[in-house]
Amino acid sequence: MAAVSASGRCCHRVERFGASRHSANGSLVSIPRLLEVLRMQRLKSVWGISALWLLAGACLQVQAVEISDMKDFSDLHGRYAPAGDCKRQPRIVIDAGGMTFEVATARTRVTNPEFAASFFGGASDSYEGISRVFFPFRNKQADGYPIIMMFNADEKKGILTVAGQDEGWKGGPPLTPLNKALVAGSPYSRCR
Repeated sequence: MAAVSASGRCCHRVERFGASRHSANGSLVSIPRLLEVLRMQRLKSVWGISALWLLAGACLQVQAVEISDMKDFSDLHGRYAPAGDCKRQPRIVIDAGGMTFEVATARTRVTNPEFAASFFGGASDSYEGISRVFFPFRNKQADGYPIIMMFNADEKKGILTVAGQDEGWKGGPPLTPLNKALVAGSPYSRCR
């Protein structure tokens, strides 16, 4: 019996004998007609999903620009650590010259991060919040960025989040030890 559930999904109960099914209103529907209806529903779903992906791609295209330092982002300068406790690691230091990542005994300096200027709305300049997004590292083998940094995350001044971007997702390449430590330490707060 073919019936439409409250959620709009087509539900089928297979009958043991016979070459027909009952529709939602109780009338008989031939198997070829039922298959035709199912193919059309699937086709509509495919087109709908395709349209959503195209729309998402158009809306979510983020342009990142390489910058040579962090001097124009003085409001982000400072030391960041888990819970704002600079005795803990990892620590991230932002100054006019760039970003320094301190994990265990290693220090990594980045002087040319990429600023995702269009992350919150593109070229329309309609975003007026305080959050800023950066990609400190680039993938060596391909386009993309292993991690993403969001300063003033959730519009909260002094909060920094670090998350996997092109690494660390299920089925994808694993995070490097440095990036794994940075993601595990998130969220960060500006040191007190």
